[in-house]
Amino acid sequence: MSRASLITNPINIEYLIGFKSSHAVLLKTKSKTYLFTDGRYLEKAQKIKGIQALNIKEKDLWEKLRRKHRITLIEYEGDHLTINRLKGFKKIIKQCKWKDGDKKIEQKRAIKNIAEIRKAKHSQAINEQIFETIKRGLKPGVTEIQIAQKIKDLSSKYNADDLSFEPIVAFGTHSSIPHHENTKRKLKKGNLILIDMGVIYQKYTSDMTR
Repeated sequence: MSRASLITNPINIEYLIGFKSSHAVLLKTKSKTYLFTDGRYLEKAQKIKGIQALNIKEKDLWEKLRRKHRITLIEYEGDHLTINRLKGFKKIIKQCKWKDGDKKIEQKRAIKNIAEIRKAKHSQAINEQIFETIKRGLKPGVTEIQIAQKIKDLSSKYNADDLSFEPIVAFGTHSSIPHHENTKRKLKKGNLILIDMGVIYQKYTSDMTR
């Protein structure tokens, strides 16, 4: 019995081979890894060392690879792959058993090396730097939307790659709503203030609520 892994989660694909796209699938066999993507990303994919990039639209390739590697069992990502998409794969990769995988990639991703920890810490350091600057601008009359926009502006200024999520700024009674959507409500003296924010630095995110 020869096993293979079908990886469809884009986060896992990027983690494994550094390839980011909206349409990609990895087929990992015992001896080789194949990256399937469409024409928009094919040129980029062909430059990645150690993998063979193929056009995902050439459906007959799947069966050829199954026969070449004598694949009898394919493990897939059950938490990500939809039922309908799994049915589609079963139609083009025949004479195979299918099994929900055991999250090996997620388990590997959960253990951070020193470089990853440094990036995560730096992401939070940027977050705290933004927060300290924001606090100085919290004066009566400023709106939730204005503070949220300031967070966005500062994330770029302090070299974050992006925001982890839309900042949540809540004044007064709005602060009791965990996922409050920012409004034009103005800050009044004595108001409770809630700020939930985070940034991304080299693919590592921070998230804090104050």
